[in-house]
Amino acid sequence: MDQNELIEQYRTTLEVMKEKLTNLYEDKEKQAQEILEKKSASLEFQKLEQNLEILQEGVQSLNLEIFKEKGNLRKLKADNEWGEEKLMNTEEILLLKRELDETIQKNNELKTDKNMTNNESKLAQLEQSNPKLFGLVKKIIMVEETNFLLKEELSFLEQERNKIRAEYYKITQCLGQKEKLKLKTREVEKEIERSEANIYYMSNRLEDLAYDLEREKESFKISEVNHLFEKLEELKQRKQESGKKVSDLFDQVEAFDIEIDSERKCENKMPPTNLKQEIKNLESEITERTKELKQKQAEKKRLRIVFEQKLKEFAMNKKARLRSAVDMQSTNLSKHTLSKSTPSLAVAHSTKRLMSKGLI
Repeated sequence: MDQNELIEQYRTTLEVMKEKLTNLYEDKEKQAQEILEKKSASLEFQKLEQNLEILQEGVQSLNLEIFKEKGNLRKLKADNEWGEEKLMNTEEILLLKRELDETIQKNNELKTDKNMTNNESKLAQLEQSNPKLFGLVKKIIMVEETNFLLKEELSFLEQERNKIRAEYYKITQCLGQKEKLKLKTREVEKEIERSEANIYYMSNRLEDLAYDLEREKESFKISEVNHLFEKLEELKQRKQESGKKVSDLFDQVEAFDIEIDSERKCENKMPPTNLKQEIKNLESEITERTKELKQKQAEKKRLRIVFEQKLKEFAMNKKARLRSAVDMQSTNLSKHTLSKSTPSLAVAHSTKRLMSKGLI
């Protein structure tokens, strides 16, 4: 709480107390006027008026003394504050504080002694002279004492209220900080849950991809491409065998040509009757073997074309499967981040089955 608010509160309380005092004084004046109207003609009343004037003069003198003492106290407080600001924690200040406390105690004692002695003497005189007026004055004194006690109690309650307000302000500040911390912890917990869910999902996806990769490797080993490679190796072996056979046939043909030439050179000798038949058989065998060679070469070309087409189809299928897998992974990730919930194992196994079906 600011000092201005405290000053305003003190002002309001002082105004309220002043109003109460004015009301009490007005009531007292009304009662006095009523008493004056009733007993204006009596000598006792004149004596009472004189006594009241004496008492009022005494009260005024006491008020003047109190006012002077208050001024002295204010001066001493101002000097004390100035000394505290200028020379804090020095021996001179401590001595001055002690002297000030002693003077305040002496002044209070003097006030109480003076007030008690003067008031007691005057009240004793008044009690002897006019007991009714003594009763009224005693009531007024009691009202003033109760007023003083109420003021002290009010100041004490104001201090307690200010303390409670300060504690309440601290508590509200702490509660506000607590709520902010709670909100931050909730946000952090949500982020942790999201990150854990993403980690869990990505680990499952990694396991699925590893499993699919192993299956892809196994399927690649048993795929048509491997079969085509085996066929190609077979064709290569057959080609080598057919090449050897062709070379053997060419060697045989050359040998036969040499024999024919040697037979033609030998005029005296008659050619055998079955030589022509053997030559025809060899020529027909050579033509058949050349036809087989041409057929095998054509089959080799055809298989090479088929092999290239299968390779292209395999590459296209692999790209399509990879694209579909990436699309499925991105859609699953977007769904996962939008839902903000942990993916179940059933979803992971279903995606695994779909991927395996697509690969197969």
